[in-house]
Formats: sequence, C-alpha cells, structure tokens
Amino acid sequence: MTYSMTAYARSEAQGDWGIITVEIRSVNHRFLDLAMRLPEQFREFEPALRELCQDKISRGKVEVQVRHESREGGSPAANISLNHAFAEQYVRLTLELDKLLGDRSSGVNPAEIVQQPQVLMVQKTDITNLKSELFLALESALEKLLSAREAEGEKLKQVILAKLQQLNACVEAVKPVAPEIIKLQREKMLGRIEGLGVSYDAERLEQELVFFAQRIDVTEEIDRLVAHITEVNNVLG
Repeated sequence: MTYSMTAYARSEAQGDWGIITVEIRSVNHRFLDLAMRLPEQFREFEPALRELCQDKISRGKVEVQVRHESREGGSPAANISLNHAFAEQYVRLTLELDKLLGDRSSGVNPAEIVQQPQVLMVQKTDITNLKSELFLALESALEKLLSAREAEGEKLKQVILAKLQQLNACVEAVKPVAPEIIKLQREKMLGRIEGLGVSYDAERLEQELVFFAQRIDVTEEIDRLVAHITEVNNVLG
C-alpha cells in the first residue's frame, strides 16, 4: 500500500462530562517527529497516547492536539465550591470582632472571606473515567488520518506510474538511435579533421575516436535507467 505523509484528521467524543476533540496534522518528514499538545489534566496520559500514535504511524512530522470542554463551558480541570461551615465561622468571628472593638460600621467583606484558608474548596475532576473516551477519540482520529494518507498516496502512485510510463517511452525511443548517434558523431569528427587539410597519425586518431565513442555511449545509462524504472514499478506494486 502506498501512503502519503501529508494528511489531516479530526475526531470527537461527547458525553455528560463534555466534549473531547482530537486533531492530527501530518506533513513530510524522514522519520517520525511526534508533538502532542494536551490539556494539563490529560498530561499523565501522554506516554500511553504517544505509544498509540507510534503503533499506527512510522514516518512524518505529526502534531496531535487534544481539547476538552465541559458541558457548562467552564474549566474541566476542577470544581470550586463554598465551605459553608468555615465561611459562617469567619463571618461570625468578624462580627464578634467588630462588636468587641466597638466598630459596627465595617461589616463583612465577601472578597476577604473567600480569601481565607479552607473557605473555598477545590475538588479536582476525576478524569480516570475520561481516559477510555480520550483513547477512543485518538484512535478514531488516527484511523481517519491513515485513510486520508492512503487516499492521497494512491493518487500520488498513479501520478508516478504515469511519469514512469512517459519516461519508459522516452527510453524506448532513444535505444535504437543511440548507436546511430555514435556513428554520426564519428563521421562528423572525421569530416572536421579532414577539412583542416593537415596530416595526422591514422592509428592515433582511431584510438581517440574509440575513446570518444566510449565517452558518448549512453547504453550503460539507459540500462541503469530501465532498472530503476522496473524497481519503482515493483515497489509501487
């Protein structure tokens, strides 16, 4: 199978927990150059995600981007709630302090209350249940990427085969005339020498003509080119 290294794919997974989006872009590269952009809450899964990509793709400069949006549109990383018991205690103590100091005008500042320790409770979202959804979304995107690479690879294959056919036609046209070209060049050189009207060593001239014929003989190059055309056809097949 012939694959291109250039492709794009996108996949989504949805649920009550929100939406996971995976996008993969791939361009030409001699080896596999894999870059991953993940939300912080998925960072622990990166080694396993990389392994999954490496199992599917062996070459190309590949960029994988993962996004996670909660249903509420907020950050999926954590849930923030108010610790009512601590907040009420801070409010009560603040009022008692005002009463003790004889200052009843200051009141309670909510911004100061929420800054106190343990008033706001941050509960991290359990993302272990999202792991399987994340990997399914990545695997789906990888399959789409490989399908896109295969489709483009097939188009490139047909282009290359057409070029090889044209090249082979040129080779077949050159083959029968190559010996004639050598003969014509020999006659042309002899005519020029005779036209000079000078004496020359016939044996030495014959040696030079042999060397010249060897230099302009393209038979070896034609044979090598035919071998290359055959090999490329075999590889594409």
